[in-house]
Amino acid sequence: MKIERNDLEINASPILSFNISLDRDYRIGEFDNDGREFIGGNINSKFYELGIDAKCKSEIEEFLREVSDKGSARIITFIMNRNENPHLVDIYGSYRQGEELCYVIKLWDIPSLEKNCMEYLNNMLKYKGMMGLSSQIFFDYYMDENLVSAYRYVGRKSIRLFYDTFDNFIGRIKEYGDKNEHNLFLIDSLKEQLSGGKSNIDITLKSGGLHVDGKVQKLLFRARHETFSGRRMMYGIISNLSGDDNDLPFYLTTAGLDSATGLLSKRALIEYSDYVFSSEATKHRKHYMALLDIDDFKSINDNFGHQVGDSAISILANVLSDMIRDLGMVGRYGGDEFFILTDMVEDEETLRSLLRRIRNNVSTIARETLGIEKMTLSIGVSAYPEHGDNYKDLLSIADKCLYIAKEKGKDRYIIYRPEMHSDIETGIVKKNISSYDEQSKSINRVVKQLFKEGGSVIEETMKDIVKSFDLDSIDIFYGDMDKALYSCGKYPSGLKASDFINDESYMDMFDTNGLYVLHLLHSLRHTNEKIFNMLEDKKCMSMIQIALPVDDPKYFFSCNMLNRNHKWSDAEISNLGLYGSLIYELLTKK
Repeated sequence: MKIERNDLEINASPILSFNISLDRDYRIGEFDNDGREFIGGNINSKFYELGIDAKCKSEIEEFLREVSDKGSARIITFIMNRNENPHLVDIYGSYRQGEELCYVIKLWDIPSLEKNCMEYLNNMLKYKGMMGLSSQIFFDYYMDENLVSAYRYVGRKSIRLFYDTFDNFIGRIKEYGDKNEHNLFLIDSLKEQLSGGKSNIDITLKSGGLHVDGKVQKLLFRARHETFSGRRMMYGIISNLSGDDNDLPFYLTTAGLDSATGLLSKRALIEYSDYVFSSEATKHRKHYMALLDIDDFKSINDNFGHQVGDSAISILANVLSDMIRDLGMVGRYGGDEFFILTDMVEDEETLRSLLRRIRNNVSTIARETLGIEKMTLSIGVSAYPEHGDNYKDLLSIADKCLYIAKEKGKDRYIIYRPEMHSDIETGIVKKNISSYDEQSKSINRVVKQLFKEGGSVIEETMKDIVKSFDLDSIDIFYGDMDKALYSCGKYPSGLKASDFINDESYMDMFDTNGLYVLHLLHSLRHTNEKIFNMLEDKKCMSMIQIALPVDDPKYFFSCNMLNRNHKWSDAEISNLGLYGSLIYELLTKK
């Protein structure tokens, strides 16, 4: 039934549930101790009179008639306790034919159940976090299903190391174990005690069965037997007594965590992804890879300060960690950019719901705690195995979709669709053939002009090239790398050739001919964050640059696109490269 009692203050009782019995006239006859505490002096009262108003009383009376007619029924409604406080309760009733107290009623106090559920959930997350601080292996053996799982925790996420039958588990321990008689005896003892459901197990043996490379270690198995909801199980801890946890995979070590957020670092993410796509335990599942960042994060730092910017990153990290939980792994790729690799999201509908909730929660928390009226996310997503079977290919597609999300206005997610996105390199449709023809004519025209008239017409040819190639500017530095010798168009104020030439890692990206092509500024953030931030600040999104001589540049040529990304065609790269090199030849011959 639909409950509408918005004017009521619902009370949470420490009593979660209780039982009462009614006679044929619906009078309360017996109750347990919790029932006595809740009902108080209402003994012999008609049960439906506990309803808070006429509507609820009528609902309960109808419910009791249904119990009598059908043998059982259920209802959610409001009743009064001994202090006349309203409680939202779930009531289940059954009918006992021929008994004096023929109605057996079970009540659950819903607010109390909800409160307890949240406490249990918070405790579970806390304990998972504590397990993530441990280097121990946890395992469980469901005896009736004959299945064994062994796993470690990273943060609050479990990473499965083994999942197979009990016989294969013991077989692996034996296969990679020491073959001396005593160790084989200990492995057989472990098998016997686990399969026999011994209440407490404490066995130390030597095996590499749970090591990534099969390296033999001294392992302490401690386990106990329990029955949960009728399922018999053994669960326990496997401790490495060899003291060689340093050879763990990087993503399982504390060094693999980002110091600011506690999530996996970039290197750990790469290694974890490689593990997921190659492990027998995980490679046959569906996985989604998502790359996401905060829209206009630089403006948050500029308008609110870097401390608020750091808090914004923490909010995003916490939301991702809280919402992904066992659904996958979360990491910080760098700066305000984060990474998700799902493990338990089976379909796109579930993924879309998850991404929407992440975006909504981040926006709400940022507004309520930081005063940021609108903090939004852009997200790009690829799918394993449909779009690739390795980290590099899937990340490239997710990064491409992230860019498309930005181009479409930000504050959205884009899930890769080959039929929609396979030909979109930068979100801009390639120029048509007629444009290329005009560019070729322009190059032919200016080359002839430069050969005929020399350096005196450089500025005139620059205007021709800027117009024909739809550039925002061309800038030429020669000798003085802090001041342009020639400039045509809207060159970003304050941008100098020395900013690029003095950055060794940036210059390493130039080819052996002294040429560098930047199609998409976003791609630079992964290789040179300093230059990326500088260009982003100047709104310089795409460039073709030439630096000569290669070993010690004295000449710097730059074609620039501002406030727009551009996929440079092979023809454009060849023609503009030819033009820039020709200018260099003319200047050096003066």
